Amino acid sequence: MRPLVRLWLSRLAMMLASWLLVIGLTWLPAGVFWVEEGDLPVGVVWGVRTESMQPFILEPEPVARKPRAHWSVSQYGQAVVTYVRELVTGQVTDYTHRWTESGPVSIPEPVLPQVRERMVVSLRLLSRALALGMAAGFALGVLSLRRGAARGFSLGLSVAGMALPEFVVVLLLQMLTIFTYREFGIRLYSVLGPSGGERGWLVPLLALSLGPMAYTARLVAGGLDEVMREDFIRTARAKGLSEARVVMKHGLRHVLGRVLGGFPTIMGNALSSMVIIEVLANVNGLAGGLMANWSSRMVATTGLVFCLWFGLLDALANTLRILANPRLREGA
Repeated sequence: MRPLVRLWLSRLAMMLASWLLVIGLTWLPAGVFWVEEGDLPVGVVWGVRTESMQPFILEPEPVARKPRAHWSVSQYGQAVVTYVRELVTGQVTDYTHRWTESGPVSIPEPVLPQVRERMVVSLRLLSRALALGMAAGFALGVLSLRRGAARGFSLGLSVAGMALPEFVVVLLLQMLTIFTYREFGIRLYSVLGPSGGERGWLVPLLALSLGPMAYTARLVAGGLDEVMREDFIRTARAKGLSEARVVMKHGLRHVLGRVLGGFPTIMGNALSSMVIIEVLANVNGLAGGLMANWSSRMVATTGLVFCLWFGLLDALANTLRILANPRLREGA
């Protein structure tokens, strides 16, 4: 029980530190203010005469003074405190500027409802991609135990999944369905621009699940390659158990800890790839909100959501890892 408590306390501290870092970095521009360069009037003596016979040093009259940027700690701190107060009270409000006949008009728009709506879309895509990718990775890892073409297919697909960037996969899938639609009149899946109302899930799901699949397959294949040489595996085979039962009951149980230990890396890669995939595949998730609104409040709130997801899933993965094998401890 004590390792689990220590684990969750450390993850809560990690999330708090990451939230402070996100808020602090996002609001750095809020402390910038501009002043005109120089304090002397235009056209006067710019030098100091120390001797009676020394001539005046005159500067030509400048056309316009260049402003200089300064940074104020108090102004920056006030912006951070204001945002934190709005976040705690649930009143984070951004302003959209629209042009009318009478001029620009600032329209207030609440940020938190937009983030919640887009968060559901992104979370649905992320959970499906992780489930599909890790399930396929387990299958490929088990397939690597076989010899011949099956092993080559498993290793080749896992290497391709690690090597191919996700945005390349999205573009290739989009080009494929455009080609089939133009040549044969068959649309494999929906590919629409930003103005389209329909949004397909197949392209972003396949692209986002490719990384977790490849990484999980490498972890499972490496773990099974070590475990299947142990003495207890030979004992299980000597008792007459089938190879499938030996792998499923004894092999994968010992590989599960390695996969759970690598889950934070899988999660981090998936979160970083999800932003690009949502933009290219026209998914109206958190990345779409960032592309539509680059305000400090939207960026900071979205960053807090990503930190929350990573911290909770990392703690959950390590909890399952400890429960699966109580001898394991944090960081082991």
